[in-house]
Amino acid sequence: GEPVLLDFGMARGEDLGLQDLTASGDVFGTPSYMSPEQVRGASGEIDKRADVWALGVTLQEALTLERPFGGQGTAEILSSVLTGEPRKPSERNSLVTEELDVIVATALERDLDRRYPSAFEFAEELRRICEYEPIHARPASPLLKLARWARRHPALAASVTVSFLSLTAGLITTTWLRAKEQVALD
Repeated sequence: GEPVLLDFGMARGEDLGLQDLTASGDVFGTPSYMSPEQVRGASGEIDKRADVWALGVTLQEALTLERPFGGQGTAEILSSVLTGEPRKPSERNSLVTEELDVIVATALERDLDRRYPSAFEFAEELRRICEYEPIHARPASPLLKLARWARRHPALAASVTVSFLSLTAGLITTTWLRAKEQVALD
């Protein structure tokens, strides 16, 4: 009569050929649920927050019936975990609130300092929603989103920045020359 949670993420099936199971000689864990620090092999960064990530993937999957990071094979899935942007759960499920979107995004935060520090903190945020209390997590600011976009697309970001600076310099120069011309006419 008591629910039991089991983790079969380390299951090995050599003859099944399923992408969802860990295969011999493959990465250690289920790729769709691995945190970015696990994918990068940054063992010094792996802590409770890796479990928060996996719980965030599970919550997104429960809310939308699809995993936030996917692909055709293990390599594509791992690449998606490192660089992909998951859709907001509310885009797939109209019953999902903005606060729940923020909670899922915080659990799936690549920046360890912005991710929930423990499953307990994650659970507390979910409790707050259930009890109609304000959540503590906040969405990423527009500046943070811009910085992340620039990291994902460095060449495009550099060309946009150079274009913006060139246009700004041209506008300032034109304004200065027109003001100088106007003074000369007066």
